[in-house]
Amino acid sequence: MKWVWLILGGLIGVLVLAVLGLWAAGFRKSTGKVTASVEVNRPVAHVWRYLTDDAKVKSWVGGLLEIRPEAGTPSGVGWRARMVVAMGKQRFEGDWETTAFEEHKRIGFVMKSPPSAGDGFVETGDYHVEESGGRTRVTLATTLPVRGLVPAPDGAGHQRLRAEQTQWRPATLEDAG
Repeated sequence: MKWVWLILGGLIGVLVLAVLGLWAAGFRKSTGKVTASVEVNRPVAHVWRYLTDDAKVKSWVGGLLEIRPEAGTPSGVGWRARMVVAMGKQRFEGDWETTAFEEHKRIGFVMKSPPSAGDGFVETGDYHVEESGGRTRVTLATTLPVRGLVPAPDGAGHQRLRAEQTQWRPATLEDAG
């Protein structure tokens, strides 16, 4: 009977160590941060329209079903909209607010779950755009902070979440439209 208690104690110890390890990993500097880039064979003026025109945004961001503007002008700080996104078989809503806007250079944003979602998420991010030799690089850098005891997804987990949410289609950005 003593060996049963020793095995059970060992299993509980391993479980406690695993939980503590995950909790500690949530405090790494890179936790919740993801950066993704795509290079488009078009000048910055062409690509910029795909970041600021709702219909064009939906054409290249996979899973984005709906953009419902709520306040401000689309090309400026303070613009707010409700975004409806499909990931797999689930639909999510998020409240977008533009926090920085530099024409043909940068769009900063904060995306929050609606108040009705309870304990949701707050994600901050920046689209940076730079042109070189007629080609444009679009970089999205996001941060989804740790909330509670369970760390926010990071590395491969957050990257996969971001990839599902923003399945960029660079060929669409290169269309003549």
